[in-house]
Amino acid sequence: MKYFILDLQGVTGIDLTSRDVFIKVKRLLKDNNITLVWSIPFGGKIMNKLERWGIVEVADPFDSTDLALSHVEDECLNRAHKLCVKWLVNDTVRSIFEQQTMASIFSLSVRSDDKSLASTRLRPWMERAYYKAGEAIFTESSHDDNLYMLYDGEVQVESENGSHRAIFNGSFFNLDALLISLGSLPGPPTTVRAKAQKDVMVLKMTKRKFLQCMKEDGAL
Repeated sequence: MKYFILDLQGVTGIDLTSRDVFIKVKRLLKDNNITLVWSIPFGGKIMNKLERWGIVEVADPFDSTDLALSHVEDECLNRAHKLCVKWLVNDTVRSIFEQQTMASIFSLSVRSDDKSLASTRLRPWMERAYYKAGEAIFTESSHDDNLYMLYDGEVQVESENGSHRAIFNGSFFNLDALLISLGSLPGPPTTVRAKAQKDVMVLKMTKRKFLQCMKEDGAL
């Protein structure tokens, strides 16, 4: 927890016992690096007492709970942005972040049975492809611009910098090559080859199908 909103909008009176409690709350939150956010009606007797006791300053409170919540949401988003900027400098973390983002966007329930496979909205746009353990799915020289999703098995992909990472069920790969072929990304693809580590079944979407899907099922 990073923020604690103390909402006094409905409070009609406080006494010296409250003062001691508020002082203790402020100390405990500060010791745990938690920011205390006050929601107090401006100009009321509660605000005046807390100011007189030195518990809050004029600039501290928000006049409504909605304003306090909005402030906390903005601060959380700002913190998340700063953390993303810091973390995504690392190539490995950026790769994990991109894969997780893709998985979240499609929200596919991936299991190795025909029923769940046919039930996904993505399935009609993709075709099945099977590869044996050790078999190359694509190489740098093949200039493959298909989008792949691993349905069953395990795949290892290699990036242009020579790094390798494992692709597990439900993960997409070779997206950058597809987007580059459509003119949506500049430069050469970062993924240069993919190989089946075990016997695998993947779903493959061609550039033609991708464009057709954009036209006929834009939400997907």
